[in-house]
Amino acid sequence: MYRSRFGQLTALLISSGLSLSLWAHGTTATVAPPAALTAASALAEGVTELTFRELYQMPVGPRGLVPSPKLLALDGKQVRVTGFMVAEDEPLAGRLILAPIPTQLLGEDEPESDDLPPNVIYVNFPSGIQAHSMRGQIRLNGILHLGAVPQPDGRLAAVRLELSPQLVPYLPAVPATPTHSSH
Repeated sequence: MYRSRFGQLTALLISSGLSLSLWAHGTTATVAPPAALTAASALAEGVTELTFRELYQMPVGPRGLVPSPKLLALDGKQVRVTGFMVAEDEPLAGRLILAPIPTQLLGEDEPESDDLPPNVIYVNFPSGIQAHSMRGQIRLNGILHLGAVPQPDGRLAAVRLELSPQLVPYLPAVPATPTHSSH
């Protein structure tokens, strides 16, 4: 009975755009993603749909996560991925993390642990932009890149998406912090 109720609660949280870590630790301000990032549309020519389930071979074996043949074949090619933007306490300018489920990184509460699922995609865009946390699923296009690349926060990004320049204007940007000058 406990598992059934927990499964129902989990399904409710995921379908409502919340995450278990948000529920357990509090909430952060998020915005609704613009229609350009959520609308179902036909794939443009030369763009391949990639799902999170297609990133790694399943089941996970003794050597851990192994990239799927589809993921390896799409390195350097245009893809479209649908997922949830990871809510971060301190998001980095020029990068967001896309996950298969709603997730929040809580850096100060549990510094030795990581709330990220293993199959995330790091999405890069011009570094002058800091994207505001968006609730609900978003659909992003860009060029897929593979290979472990260190991130400014110390994580290794094995799967990265260079966001299509056409989508960059639709990222809701965090407002700049006003500076006060003293006279």
